[in-house]
Amino acid sequence: MVDWELKDRAEAIRQRVAEAARASGRDPEAVRILAVTKGHDRRRVLDLIALGFTLFGENRVQEAARKYVDMPPGISLHLIGHLQTNKVKSALGIFQVIQSLDSPRLAEALDRRSTGTVPVMVEVNAGREPQKHGLWPEDVPAFVESIRQWPHLTVVGLMVMVPAEGSPVRPMAEAADLWRSLRRKAWPWAPLDDLSMGMSADFEEAIRQGSTMVRIGTALVGPRAEGPAPAEEAPGRRQPKGEDG
Repeated sequence: MVDWELKDRAEAIRQRVAEAARASGRDPEAVRILAVTKGHDRRRVLDLIALGFTLFGENRVQEAARKYVDMPPGISLHLIGHLQTNKVKSALGIFQVIQSLDSPRLAEALDRRSTGTVPVMVEVNAGREPQKHGLWPEDVPAFVESIRQWPHLTVVGLMVMVPAEGSPVRPMAEAADLWRSLRRKAWPWAPLDDLSMGMSADFEEAIRQGSTMVRIGTALVGPRAEGPAPAEEAPGRRQPKGEDG
């Protein structure tokens, strides 16, 4: 049986998403919730599925491989954490979408390892923070255009990371304008249907700015138990906490 706290949080998040969408003149159905389950066990995932969630996000390949096995039909799992090239083969066997594409090297590795279409999102470092992954906004258009050289990749959206400190309004607005301008290019390899932007602390503002997908972790599934960084993280570069919703 699903615990009542999780059920209450799920209902509250859905209501807040719907209210934010309506307040900005949008259809609530145009905004999807990606449940971020980093640090939570398989039981939590199954509870969320029982509550009607079908879209999930994980930061780490190895953790996802342990939890997301024998899932029911209709579940879509997205990688939202940094992907090292030596994990590409494993990631392609687990995730339906790679949201954290941030370099030509990773694009080439994904294309080389794939035997079919790979839906990807380009990660945008909207705050231009050097300690974080992702492309700075001004570098995104040329990178998206360059993806035409990797025929297995299809750019289905942008995944936006905003600074944890300060107001998110300006970086979100800039990222949303960037997304809209790229969509107008109508590149066949980059339909850019989704803007993955907004997390537990700022998803309502993200919806006001045009986000089509909000990545909700703590506000939905509750706090997780923190542990040591896994071996798959790049040495000397911890994953930004904001990537887990």
